[in-house]
Amino acid sequence: MQPATQVRVLLASQEASAAALLGDARRAHEALARADGAANSPLASDSGRSAWSCATPRQAIYRLVVGLHLGNPQAALRAAEMADAAWAGGDPWMYGTWAQIRIGAAIANVMTGSLDGAAEQIAAVLAMPPEYRIATVIRHLAALDSRLRQRRLQDHVDAVDLREQIRSFTIGAQPGHASALEDK
Repeated sequence: MQPATQVRVLLASQEASAAALLGDARRAHEALARADGAANSPLASDSGRSAWSCATPRQAIYRLVVGLHLGNPQAALRAAEMADAAWAGGDPWMYGTWAQIRIGAAIANVMTGSLDGAAEQIAAVLAMPPEYRIATVIRHLAALDSRLRQRRLQDHVDAVDLREQIRSFTIGAQPGHASALEDK
């Protein structure tokens, strides 16, 4: 059974994400602070392998989302670095979490105007075999594709190339997973 502390970390992280989606920066940051407090509790050991787990890489996803929703790509990129450091330190690696971090970091790079950085972030994701091209990954790539369709990037050759790579990836997904980018 997961310690109650991990549920507190997860719920506070989810609250932060929801608050950021609503544009409530104060509440999002307060919720992240509560998540940090719970995660740093001496009772917060986490295998990272339970549905209720909110190990550092998963916490990083929520921080990344908060940064993106609040228009702070630098905070989102710091969250991606947080996940990378956790994996380098031995935290459990899961392809779905990893892919979400890479795509979120790509979106943050697009927000800063670095299409090269975006391409670098998603290169390995776009090489994933079809059986790993799950709906969550496709949905996050659709969000990246949406950023790449912004007026300021419409005629940018690197944006067009990234969009084509995303489209090819999606077409190569398992049946039923590709609907997020259809008709776009």
